[in-house]
Amino acid sequence: SQTTYDKKKYHVPFPGAADDLAIGIEDGFLTVSTAEIAEIFRPIVNGVIDLVERQRIILAANHKTPKGVILVGGFGQSNYLFRCLKQRFADEAPPPTYTQAANNLVPESEGPRFMVLQPENPWTAVVSGAVMSGLEKDVVVSRKARRYYGVVVSRKWDAATHSLENKHWSTIRSEWRARNQISWCIEKGQSVPVDQPVLFGFSHQWDFDNGYPATVEPRIIVSNAASAPSEFKETVETRTLCRLLTKLKDVPRKHFKTRTKNGKKNRRLDYSIGVLVNSGSLEFDLRVDGVIYGKVRADYE
Repeated sequence: SQTTYDKKKYHVPFPGAADDLAIGIEDGFLTVSTAEIAEIFRPIVNGVIDLVERQRIILAANHKTPKGVILVGGFGQSNYLFRCLKQRFADEAPPPTYTQAANNLVPESEGPRFMVLQPENPWTAVVSGAVMSGLEKDVVVSRKARRYYGVVVSRKWDAATHSLENKHWSTIRSEWRARNQISWCIEKGQSVPVDQPVLFGFSHQWDFDNGYPATVEPRIIVSNAASAPSEFKETVETRTLCRLLTKLKDVPRKHFKTRTKNGKKNRRLDYSIGVLVNSGSLEFDLRVDGVIYGKVRADYE
């Protein structure tokens, strides 16, 4: 439809410019009409319209239905841009919705139209978003865990709870043990503090005669099972997330305790595994007496 403009004139200062009435320059000012300003901005507005249209097409191709566009920033407060977008999109039905059963695109006859929204203060929206992003660490104090996270450990054999395949004789402890047991650190649905490590105590023993150990390598497990398994077996739902390989050469010798059982001497190291939730990732660290000696990062699932 034909666009109607008001008869308002705008005087733009052009200091030092020679008078030229043919192009509207007089006494150091360029005089332009609303229609002329609209023509100046038309390529930019057309570019915005084209961008919105391409985004709608991309979303439809990915089986999503765009609901609208929100104008923000300095240019977002332009009434001309707002009217042009409304004229182009507001009366349109949303793009066709993907229907799995038909395996093709089926247009909707009903449903909400594509909305063009202009907030009261669009020029401050970007600034507000940046401020909120900067304050995010202070705003988000905890996250809900969507998976179980734990550590593979060995436990004293119990025929009532442990599977026979994990039964083995430990020469270090001189007893029957059950390998591949899981000590769960984080439960699914648990609120985990952000940027504040949660510590869990563990220990490891070595043969005294073999000297001081060079490394320890706890295995971190993640599970999406409905109920957390007590024993580790690789499945689609339960798997190894990462390994926390830690060199022990810098750990003071005083932290290695000597234990004797049935005449057998062992070295024991008590340590903690810290779990730190960041935005989009989990950090696991191994610490002895509060000092971190190993660290690994994994995606937060």
